[in-house]
Amino acid sequence: MSTTTNAAPLAFFYCSKASAEIERTDPCQVLRAITKQLSHPNGQAAILQFCVDAYEKKRVEAERDGLDPSSLTMAECVDLVLELTSTTSATIIIDALDECDSSKRYQLLEALERIIKDSRNVVKILISSQRACDIDAKLSLFDQMTISATETQHDLTTFIDAQVARVVRSGRLIPGQVVSQVLQQHIAGVLKSGAHGSFRWVSLQIESLCDSEKVKHEDDLYTTLDSLPQDLMASYQLTYERISNMQPASHVTAVTTLSWLLFAQRLLSAQELLAAVSNTLRGTKSGVNISHIVNSCCNLVIYDKVSEVFRLAHPTVQE
Repeated sequence: MSTTTNAAPLAFFYCSKASAEIERTDPCQVLRAITKQLSHPNGQAAILQFCVDAYEKKRVEAERDGLDPSSLTMAECVDLVLELTSTTSATIIIDALDECDSSKRYQLLEALERIIKDSRNVVKILISSQRACDIDAKLSLFDQMTISATETQHDLTTFIDAQVARVVRSGRLIPGQVVSQVLQQHIAGVLKSGAHGSFRWVSLQIESLCDSEKVKHEDDLYTTLDSLPQDLMASYQLTYERISNMQPASHVTAVTTLSWLLFAQRLLSAQELLAAVSNTLRGTKSGVNISHIVNSCCNLVIYDKVSEVFRLAHPTVQE
């Protein structure tokens, strides 16, 4: 969020179907998060007074009945956003709307439509989403920009060149050997022809090419390039086979980590997950740490240093 005092407030939300963060699929929770961010305009510590007044009203009503204050409803969130935008413009960004509960997201779309139509000042709402008939129908009323593999080809080409150069420069590609410019260009060319618009596919193939257990000679590199998986799901299958063939401690670490991340009903802290995995590995000579988990999971899991949690590396991992 901008810290410029006269900047229009901005709110952002990323929807997700992750079982540990089920609230990210709930339209009401999405709108509550948006409202909360807008109630702290431009990163200010103080909450806008009309938001404080709304909370106090709920608190008094709840105490009268001996209850805790209830959460904001969708309608109450919209009313607060409209009050905010009576004096300033605002920007709302919602990423991966298709991850929102398909049986309820119409509620969020209707709320956003009301905000656009009833705000006294300009409210810009930016939504990104995979194709879905209900979302397409609602958004057809507004300006849209469809992005396909064709539109992202230039960015993908730049990404591939940069990533190949990075692993060559770091010495990860055939450790101890010099990678010629011709070979570097060949690798980039093969990846460009096989990517079909998928940045994630490219990342997985580069990790595979940097596998020092499998690729020790330049000929190994050419062999690997000749047999790259055709799509993302096939790439994940190969990754899982790689995990299955690991030694017991690494295999158990990966499977236990993925199981917790796939089925946990709340987001686990890093220490909680480390404890759970360590408990499964009880009896081994050494413990488990963050690097063990990330390396054992072969690029399927990342460690979020800001939130201090482990996450699946991409929504497609869960799918």
